[in-house]
Amino acid sequence: MYAHTTAREMHTMPKKSITIGDGGSQESENGDESQDASGHEHGDHADGFSMDFAQSENVSSGKETDLTVQLQMDNEPLEEANVQYEITNDDLDIHEWAETDETEAGEYTGSYSFEEAGTYNMTIHVKNDDGLHEHEEHEIEVN
Repeated sequence: MYAHTTAREMHTMPKKSITIGDGGSQESENGDESQDASGHEHGDHADGFSMDFAQSENVSSGKETDLTVQLQMDNEPLEEANVQYEITNDDLDIHEWAETDETEAGEYTGSYSFEEAGTYNMTIHVKNDDGLHEHEEHEIEVN
């Protein structure tokens, strides 16, 4: 499922999985997350954690695009995290990673040049030294 949201000339499309019925997933001990075959949990974010990805509506191929995410933990900026963008496009056989820098407290920016027009999937990976490991998927339309 994609939730399309537009505000202040920015557009975000977070991707969330919905399982109906058995779905073949396993419930964790707390009953609200599923695990993939590697045992990595997918589901709701950790308590107090929030991720806000701001995407420009007009992403053009062949140009560097800044990708920025704001992270918070307990309503405070989450600083000194390791944030990476995993960018894929199966039609174009693309699977690349973009590193980020913390440009402000809790704000992480990385640049990526989308070489061709199309629909790209981007997974934001967040880790820190306190054991936090979160990710969120977004779809990016490139003109």
